Amino acid sequence: MSEGERIALIDRLRSMPTETEWLELKRNRHEPQELGEYLSALANAACLSGQPRGYLVFGIDDATHSVVGTDFDPYSTKAKGNQDLFPLPDYDLSVPGQVAISLSGRILDERYTHLLMERTDLALGQVMLLDQVQKGRQIDREAHRRLKAAGLVEGRYPNLIVAGAIAKAAGDAGRHIRERGFDKRYYLDLILALVREHEPVDRKDVDQLLLTKLPERLSQEQKLRKVHNLLQELRRSGLIDNRGSRSRPQWVAVEPASTEDAR
Repeated sequence: MSEGERIALIDRLRSMPTETEWLELKRNRHEPQELGEYLSALANAACLSGQPRGYLVFGIDDATHSVVGTDFDPYSTKAKGNQDLFPLPDYDLSVPGQVAISLSGRILDERYTHLLMERTDLALGQVMLLDQVQKGRQIDREAHRRLKAAGLVEGRYPNLIVAGAIAKAAGDAGRHIRERGFDKRYYLDLILALVREHEPVDRKDVDQLLLTKLPERLSQEQKLRKVHNLLQELRRSGLIDNRGSRSRPQWVAVEPASTEDAR
């Protein structure tokens, strides 16, 4: 969403005649307990009202709906054990003097939320960023650097997943492995085994073997590109060769030269 679109969204929310079950306008911040109650109520109301999101906008007078500004900074706010700040919202700070908080109108993953509630050593900013990662949303590079330094995420930017320790504590060890994938050597060995036993093989054969085994966090396009790169790595290593065309490859194994041939 661009800055113009964000401003238009806030103006649209301000133009509503009254607040609703899924919209709250506030001048400034509240105590964590009160804020937590607002967030929970808004998330539930949005879900029940069929709205994709609930909104809590700071810096807006709730009586006149005029812009008054706010000093609430959600990224520097902490609550005891973070437990009063769930469900986790999306904060929008793009408009100076305003903070828009939106919540998905859906039931949250209780196991994941419980984990973050128990991790009292995590700052609210870290909690919100981890929530973005586990939802599959992209975070900025600076946020990635901070989470990576704290050992909270894995993967190559921007395709990140929560770290193994976080996943295990949340009961998502299986999902963690599916999202992370396996060592590259594993995929290379699978291709070699396929080619040596069933040569010649085409790209469809290789895709059928690998696509379901690649990390779930990758898009279909990224998976196809990874398969291509794996095939080319084996070709450059002299282990397989394409006896077909570029558009219709036929992969065969390349036998290593014998000692006698080398002489």
